Amino acid sequence: MKFKNGKILLASLMTGTLLLGGCASQKTSDAAETQAASGGAENAITLSGSTASCSSSNVTIDGGTITITGAGTYALTGTLDDGMVIVDAGDEDDVELVLNNAEITSSTSAAIYIASCGDATVTLASGSENALSNGGSFVAIDDKDIDAVIFSTEDLALQGDGSLTVTSPAGHGIVSKDDLTVEGGSYTITAASHGVTGKDALVLNGGAFTITAGEDGLHAKNSDEAALGNLTIRGGAFTITAGDDGVHASGNTVIEAGTVTILESSEGIEGQTVTISGGAIRVTASDDGLNAAGGSDSSAAGDFGGSPFESDAKADITISGGTLYINAGGDGIDSNGTITISGGQVFVSGPTNSGNGALDYGISAAITGGTIVAAGASGMAENFTSAEGQGVMLVSTGAQQAGSTIQLADANGNVLVTWQPDKAYECVVISTPEVQQGGTYTLTAGSSTQTVEMTSAVYGGGMGMGGMQPGQMGQPGQMGQGGQPGQMGQPGQMGQGGKPSGMKRP
Repeated sequence: MKFKNGKILLASLMTGTLLLGGCASQKTSDAAETQAASGGAENAITLSGSTASCSSSNVTIDGGTITITGAGTYALTGTLDDGMVIVDAGDEDDVELVLNNAEITSSTSAAIYIASCGDATVTLASGSENALSNGGSFVAIDDKDIDAVIFSTEDLALQGDGSLTVTSPAGHGIVSKDDLTVEGGSYTITAASHGVTGKDALVLNGGAFTITAGEDGLHAKNSDEAALGNLTIRGGAFTITAGDDGVHASGNTVIEAGTVTILESSEGIEGQTVTISGGAIRVTASDDGLNAAGGSDSSAAGDFGGSPFESDAKADITISGGTLYINAGGDGIDSNGTITISGGQVFVSGPTNSGNGALDYGISAAITGGTIVAAGASGMAENFTSAEGQGVMLVSTGAQQAGSTIQLADANGNVLVTWQPDKAYECVVISTPEVQQGGTYTLTAGSSTQTVEMTSAVYGGGMGMGGMQPGQMGQPGQMGQGGQPGQMGQPGQMGQGGKPSGMKRP
């Protein structure tokens, strides 16, 4: 976010400013919106094929190019076959564009370009259906490198109760080079590159999104300011099909509420830190499901600095609430630094290849609450390093088919958790609040049933930063040298693919 003189806000003011900015974006009264959307206001812009008309002195029209130079609310209706709306107002001039059944196509640039103004708002009139598109190329008209159907150099807010279809076959869908805040609306976005981008911050307080993107679905990245490039979801519904990441931030990714469904992605949800305190989340990823600070995605390492294979104390994944289902081809939950789970429900269908694990961390992983069931291959399996208030177990199950039920029961036969992973698995990490040190539990996983005695809060070891510990691989229920029943590995053997101490596996 910027002051009117263009200076970037101090990082210490970011949180409060974002909250205030989200409230301020709803600045149009119902009466004003109704008047503007009806076409009765002086600022009504009527789109008519190859040109448009408007009686406002703040609007100039040159063929299909509509330029707005002053503050106000401008309602657009009709169809513009090949043209664009440019907002080029003063730094103190707040401009709102109300789309009321408007359709704009620009063959060579943005359909809406916010070049200069105070705050910019795009409102979707209640019940309206709107469409914005680019024809397949972006030709420079200034030095701003326009590459999106909606492109703003200023803070941009999206709101309203209407719908908007955005089509960008050669670039991004919606971009703000400052903050982008969404309060409402229904959006269908198809883009060759990123779907929705906020450079300094992307704040999603509401709205319903269906995004198909060649790169990231939701994207926040600032290469110049380490404290910026943050992404926050506080509400709304998101269905994302992405060619790179579903949700990606170079800074912090925060999910507090809402429904997030990532149907396809390289990495599902990524950031320098990932913090989840609520919401209903489903992630399908060909690589990692959750990723803090690069992980095995070497292309993303540049966002965070350093190597994707080294530990990073700044990287953290924290889960304190919500419901999360992960289906990952790489690591299920991967942090180059730490993982902390204190609440919520987490279910991981991890990798079937032995080069990844359902859990992966560079420094440590702690659980103090919540429920987790993480199933995957055993070759690089890791357990939590600590547990407080409840116990956690890592148990070899032998090879089990996809859909084979995992069920944990206490000594009285009470079922504590049950789940069917989406993929085949060989081991499982389980923790629920009812699992306590000193207790005895029965784990059934497909064709495997075994008794687990929680002689410690953390039962069962696996592949850690220093390589596989002796006696921890093995058939289900076997005793490895120095190990507990049901731990993994032939007695005293090294785990396949073990790395020297200090190396983080790819």
